[in-house]
Amino acid sequence: MNVLEETDLSDKGVYWCELIDSEIDERVANLLKEEENAYLVEIAGSEEFFGKLVNRVDSVELPEPEEFEKRAKETADRIRELVSDREYVNYEYGGGVVSAGTPEESTTNSNKEEIIADLDGRVLRAWELVDEGELKEAKSVLNEVIDDGEGSAGAHFVRGEALNELSEYEAAIKDYTRTLKLWNENSEVYLQRGRAKYNLEEYEGAIEDFDHAINLDPDSERGYLYRGLAKYNLGEYEEAIEDFNHAINLDPESENGYLYRGLAKGKVGLHEATKEDLSQVIQINPENALAYKYIGVSKTILGEYETAIEDYSQAIDLDPEDAEAYYYRGNAKMNLERNEAAIEDYSQAIELDPEYPEAYFNRGFAKTDLEQYEAAIEDYSQAIELDPEYPEAYFNRGNAKASLKRYEAAIEDYSQAIDLDAESAEAYVNRGNAKASLERNEAAIEDYSQAIDLDPEDAETYFNRGFARANLERNEAAIEDYSQAIELDPEYAEAYVNRGNAKASLERNEAAIEDYSQAIDYDPEYAEAYFNRGNAKVGLEQYEAAIEDYSQAIDYDPEYAEAYVNRGSAKADLEQYEAAIEDYSQAIDLDPEDAEAYVNRGSAKMKLERHEAAIEDYSQAIDLDPGNLLGLKNKSEAHILLGEFDKACEDAREAQAHSDSVSDQAVSVLLELIAIISLEEDIGTLQEEYREICNETFTTTWSFEELDSWIEDTDLDEEKEERIRELINILREHTADSED
Repeated sequence: MNVLEETDLSDKGVYWCELIDSEIDERVANLLKEEENAYLVEIAGSEEFFGKLVNRVDSVELPEPEEFEKRAKETADRIRELVSDREYVNYEYGGGVVSAGTPEESTTNSNKEEIIADLDGRVLRAWELVDEGELKEAKSVLNEVIDDGEGSAGAHFVRGEALNELSEYEAAIKDYTRTLKLWNENSEVYLQRGRAKYNLEEYEGAIEDFDHAINLDPDSERGYLYRGLAKYNLGEYEEAIEDFNHAINLDPESENGYLYRGLAKGKVGLHEATKEDLSQVIQINPENALAYKYIGVSKTILGEYETAIEDYSQAIDLDPEDAEAYYYRGNAKMNLERNEAAIEDYSQAIELDPEYPEAYFNRGFAKTDLEQYEAAIEDYSQAIELDPEYPEAYFNRGNAKASLKRYEAAIEDYSQAIDLDAESAEAYVNRGNAKASLERNEAAIEDYSQAIDLDPEDAETYFNRGFARANLERNEAAIEDYSQAIELDPEYAEAYVNRGNAKASLERNEAAIEDYSQAIDYDPEYAEAYFNRGNAKVGLEQYEAAIEDYSQAIDYDPEYAEAYVNRGSAKADLEQYEAAIEDYSQAIDLDPEDAEAYVNRGSAKMKLERHEAAIEDYSQAIDLDPGNLLGLKNKSEAHILLGEFDKACEDAREAQAHSDSVSDQAVSVLLELIAIISLEEDIGTLQEEYREICNETFTTTWSFEELDSWIEDTDLDEEKEERIRELINILREHTADSED
C-alpha cells in the first residue's frame, strides 16, 4: 500500500492509498495510529485519480465533498480495526427482526466453492460441520485452530459462517473483516458480512457490502436480493423493487425475488401487482405459506375479504404455528363484521404468541363491536402491559370505559394516549366528549379546540364544540361552530338541526325552521328534525303546521314519546282537547315515567271540566316528580274548583316549598290565599307577604281563565269575591299582556 505525498487536501486529514496483495503498509498503520483525524480512501489506480482530483479535470465525475469524506472515514475505521492489537472476542448478540423476513441462504455458489476448495485439515472439517448444522462444534474447532496460530483467511471465513448462523453477528462481522484482509476480491465474503450487518439492522453498512459483492460479481442474484431487502427495511421501496427486478432477471425462478418484490410493491400501494408477484411465488412453490399470507394482506387492503380469508386459511394449513396468519385472518373477518369468528382467530394468535400486543388490541376491538366492554377492557389492558407505549390501546380502552359511563377512568386513558401521541386529534375529541358527559363543558371546549388545531378539517369536532357551547348557553358561538361544520360537510344533517336549536334558543324561529328544513332535505326520515321544526312553528303560533311536523316525526319514529306530548300540546293550543288527551295518553304508554305527559293530560282534562280526572293525572306526575311545580299548582287549582280547599292549601304550600322563582312563589301563595279565604280562616301575614312578592319585577305565564270562570260560577259572598278578585288582579298585572 502506498501513501501519497502531501497534497492540498492533507490539511483535512484525507489521504488516498491502494491495497496491494492484501498487505497494509507500515506507514499507513502509523499514520492512522498517530493522527486520529486521518482519513483514507482505498481505490485501485488511486494515484491517477487523485491527480485528477487535485487538478480538477473537468472530464472526470468527482464525488461530492460529503460523500468523499464519508467514504474516507469509513475506510480509515476499517483499516484501524485490522491493525488494532485487540484480541478476538466471541460476542453473543441476538438477531434483528425485519419486517420483510430473511431469505434462506443458499449453500451453493461459485465464489463459496472457490473458498472451500482452498480449505484443508481441521478447517475443512469445521466447514463440513457447518454444512451439517453442527455450528457450535464447528465454532469450537475453529477457535482452537485460530488460537494455535493457524488463523488463515479460510478459518476466519468458516468461523464467520458458523457465527452468522448462530446469530452472533458482531463476532461474525469481525471474522469476515479479517477474511477480507486477505481475500478482498471475493464477493462471497462481502455478501456474508452484509448479511450479518443486515441481521443487526445496520442496513446502510449492509448495502455497502452488497454493493461490493455486486461490483465483484455482477451476476450475483443473492447480492441484488439482499441489497433489495436492506433498502426495503430502510423504506426505500422503489429502489428495492429495482434490485428485486435484477434478481429475477438473473434467476427467473427466484422464489424470494418475486416474494419480496411483491411485498415492496405492496408498500407503495401497488396491491394488484403484489398479488401477481405472490401468485408467481405460489406457482414456483405451492408450499410457500408466506406468499399465501401476504396475498391475503393485499386482498384485505383491496376489500376482497372473502378470498383473503381463503388465502390466510391456506397459509395456516401450510404453517399452523404462524400467529400472524391467524391475526390477519381475524382482521379480514372483522371487516366482514364476523366478530365472533375474528375473536377465535385472535385468540389462536395469542395462544401461539402470548406476547402479541396487536392481537390483544384487535380482539378487544372485536369485543367492543359486540358491546362486550368489560372483556374488551381486559384485552386492551393486556396489550398495554405488553407495550406500555401503545397509544391506540389507551385510546380504545378509554372508549370502552366511556361506553360503560366510566368517564373519569376514560379521561385518564385518553390523557395517557395524548401523552404518548400529542398529535392525536381523535384522543382530544374523545376526552372532550367524556368531559362533556360529566358536564365539564369548559374543559371539553378546550379539548375540542386542541383537536381543531391539529385537524382543522374535521367537521364533527366543530359540531361537538358547538354542542358544548350551546350547553353553556353561548348560542352565538355555537352557531359559528355548527356553521363551520356545515361548511366542511354541507350534508351534515345533525349540524343543521343543532344550529337550528341554537337559533331557536335565541328566538330566531324563522331561521331555525330553515335549518331544520335543510336537515330534512338531506335526511327525509330524520324524525328529530321534524320534531324541532314543529317546536319552532309552535313558537310562531303555527299550530296546524307544527302538528304536521310532529305527525311526520311520529311516522318515522312511532316510539317518539316526546313528539306525542308536543303534538298534544299543539292540539290543546287549538282547543282540540280530546285529541290532545289521546296524544298524551300515547306518550304515557310509551314512557310511563314522563311526569310532563301526565301534567299536560291533566290540563287538557281541566279544560273539559274533568277536574277529578285531572287531579289523578297531577297526582301521578307528583308521585314521579315530587317537586313538579306545575303539577302541584295545577292540582291546587283543581281542588279549588272542586271546593276542596284544605287539599288546595296543602298542594299550594308544597308548591311554595319547591318554588325557585318569584313568579312561581307568587302563584303558589295566591292559590293558598284563595283556599284560606274560601275556608274563612285567618290568613295572618300571608297577604302582606303576597303583596311584597308582587312588588318585585317579574312576568308570569299563569292563566287566570279557570279561576275567573270559577268565581263567576260559584256562589261566593260579596266580600270573599271582592278579596279574591283583588288578589288575582295584583298578579294579573305581571302577565305579558298586562305589561304590553
